[in-house]
Amino acid sequence: MEMRKLGSLEVSLVGLGCNNFGMRCDLDQTKAVVAAALDAGINFFDTADVYGGTKSEEFLGQVLKGTRDEVLIATKFSAPIDDDPQHRGASARWVTEAVEGSLRRLGTDRIDLYQQHMPDNEVAIEETLGALDALVKAGKVREIGNSNFSGEQI
Repeated sequence: MEMRKLGSLEVSLVGLGCNNFGMRCDLDQTKAVVAAALDAGINFFDTADVYGGTKSEEFLGQVLKGTRDEVLIATKFSAPIDDDPQHRGASARWVTEAVEGSLRRLGTDRIDLYQQHMPDNEVAIEETLGALDALVKAGKVREIGNSNFSGEQI
């Protein structure tokens, strides 16, 4: 599989989007899909805390156990994960809480690429970036990014 640089990460040209895990794919189906991806040389797995009501991260963590140093995991925060209005957005409080939940569900000590899933017009970007910077400095996150932002929003 051809590789590309993504920040400091060396990712496979093809990555696997994991939004169906925990929703359309149960654990056994997730195992089969991930095994096929690994066999094809894919090392980049993209999920989010909201996918499958957090089950995508849980399933991916279980399936990738034992291969963590061979794969790169991207996940996202900011989309509502449940009915609690505190469990969404890009405040420093939520970024810090959300990353801990993702680390636990994924069964890992680091997230390779942590992305803000959608803009949060209620929170200054400086607050969000400050929280993300602290996570990078703490070794919990290697690279940061965003998803579903327009060119203007970036």
